[in-house]
Amino acid sequence: RSLTGPMYERFTDNARQCMLAANRVAQQLKQDHIGGLHIVIGVINSAPDVCELLEKSATDINELRAAAVEIVMKTHSGGAKRSIEKAMDQARISNSKVIDVVHILLGTLMDPDESVVALFDQVGTNIDVVTKLLSDHLRSDDAA
Repeated sequence: RSLTGPMYERFTDNARQCMLAANRVAQQLKQDHIGGLHIVIGVINSAPDVCELLEKSATDINELRAAAVEIVMKTHSGGAKRSIEKAMDQARISNSKVIDVVHILLGTLMDPDESVVALFDQVGTNIDVVTKLLSDHLRSDDAA
């Protein structure tokens, strides 16, 4: 799939790479859609700076990746459209002209589907803590 068109024109190169990584995961698993779990795996596989933020919430990235792959192979993960819409909302709220990986992950976690909730529960990470950390990061970037 191509990441062109109006939906992706404001995405940074890193955000496009993240979504391409999510797409590759879905293709490798022979799944016909990208969902929240694919996005989480895409973030882990393509955005080390965002992984550092996740680690600040005491999240073990390797454990998160392994659990996400395990869950996505067994269950349906909701569509990515909702995550992207929420990412666009977060970019607008933070007065950002572009959508970056942090916006995408935040959009995925702000209204997570059941599989994403199950993932963070399984690794013992509170989604609300991660969401606050990401939101604070965006605010600190705006202030800089």
